[in-house]
Amino acid sequence: MKKRILAAGLSAVMALSMGATALAADDQMDIAPNQTAPVSSGVPDDVADTAWYKAAVDYVLKYNLIDLSAAMGGKVNFEPEVAITREEVAETIFRDAKLRNVSDVENAGNALKEMADYNEISAPFLQGVSFCYYSDIMKGDEQHKINPNANITREELAAVLERYYKYLVPTSADASSGMAIEEFTDAASISKFAVEPVRFCIANDLLRGNANGSFNPKGNVTRAEMARIAFNMEQRFVAKAYEGLKLITK
Repeated sequence: MKKRILAAGLSAVMALSMGATALAADDQMDIAPNQTAPVSSGVPDDVADTAWYKAAVDYVLKYNLIDLSAAMGGKVNFEPEVAITREEVAETIFRDAKLRNVSDVENAGNALKEMADYNEISAPFLQGVSFCYYSDIMKGDEQHKINPNANITREELAAVLERYYKYLVPTSADASSGMAIEEFTDAASISKFAVEPVRFCIANDLLRGNANGSFNPKGNVTRAEMARIAFNMEQRFVAKAYEGLKLITK
């Protein structure tokens, strides 16, 4: 089992993100039990050159959108098959937004303090979750919880991605073409709140169905899949050339 300790040196982006609204000493929290210590640089030992996600992992590591993790024995891993949590997704979006010079990034503050599970947010991800909550990209549940350490489901991620895309490009239209989600073998199991977000993400090539024809809306999203999604989103923005939207890769 990996050793769950906070690394002494956080990444450069993390250091910057804590600058404008730095946490008070009594707001610091340990890394959550299902998180590994973030590592700012290195070549992952667990990403093969032939892996389908290799280019996407290279992209998120180059632009520091997702951290590597430290395992016992000194290895540096990406953990591509590990399920990604809601707070990790929020942090990826936050870092993506910073690279796009989004003006609201530094205004989020600690807006999350009203949430019932605020103290469960890991310190390295606090400002990322706060930004997504403040910007209405990630919402709480009926119990007024943000559930930061829960693994995000595919349908939840679809909703988050649609909101973030439209946050960056307010003029982007709802899906009107592409695959009809009713074609998925498990379309009936997609929650009502997620039907239109899933349709939007499929139309904009942010999410795809599985080889067996299902969408698996309640399934987890792996770190490799999240890397691919971040990569696909940037490719979509490059292709669309939205006026006023800063590209990460150009």
